[in-house]
Amino acid sequence: FFALTLALVATVISVHGAEDDHDHADGHQCACEAIEFNYTIDCSDTVAMTSALARLQSGGCSSDCTAGTCERDWLIVQTHHDHCPESGIPEAVEIGFHDYDDVCASCDIVRQEIPGAPQCPLVNCTDGSGTAAYLRLLTNNCNVECSESLCKDDWLTLRVVHDICDHSALSQAAEEGLHALEESCDAFQCNLPLAVIAKTLVCTEDMKTDGDKHDDHDDHDDHDDHGHDDGDKSPTMTPATTADSGSFKLAIGSIIAMAIAIV
Repeated sequence: FFALTLALVATVISVHGAEDDHDHADGHQCACEAIEFNYTIDCSDTVAMTSALARLQSGGCSSDCTAGTCERDWLIVQTHHDHCPESGIPEAVEIGFHDYDDVCASCDIVRQEIPGAPQCPLVNCTDGSGTAAYLRLLTNNCNVECSESLCKDDWLTLRVVHDICDHSALSQAAEEGLHALEESCDAFQCNLPLAVIAKTLVCTEDMKTDGDKHDDHDDHDDHDDHGHDDGDKSPTMTPATTADSGSFKLAIGSIIAMAIAIV
């Protein structure tokens, strides 16, 4: 009986953990970070993008992203890289971005709307489908000719996984190789729901991170020059998080009750 109960509870814990890992948001919304670190999300400001990248390169930020202005400069580069149309991002930023995405803490934002494009396909951020799509694109020579029959679906899958999932959802080769496919597959574009795009540009109370997640940004308390008082950093628990915890506890209780009934 005891072994059966432990096994059932362990199964629920494993599934619950997997669901937590599937959540793209790491707690840092770019709209909020832009306010805290005092930068503007402006896809037309390529000078701000390239200047931030230059400071990252000269500041040794690839080995320590907490030094100097590294954190702010990375957020400028990453926010625009992930949100703005590919055609408007300087090539140096597209390429240089990948020297820092494993070292620096990123924020969450989705791609800007593309006029006339259809809705994006649904993707799974944890099943490796983005990297698998990239490998099929290479096999089908989509970097040379991106045909609708052989390449379109895989290209859109790769594009959406890149745009909405954590960067670890793609292999490094797929992350970097995507940009080599952009020119040939540029005809195939898609949009996330407009409400999702609009929400990503607004910082609200429920988007602000709790104290534990804020540790990933070195507590932000070290950045006194951002002009934020302690009141702005109050931990916030979202309704979704509370509901998840309650459901998890209820599931464990139900399983234990079932085990007792079986015995």
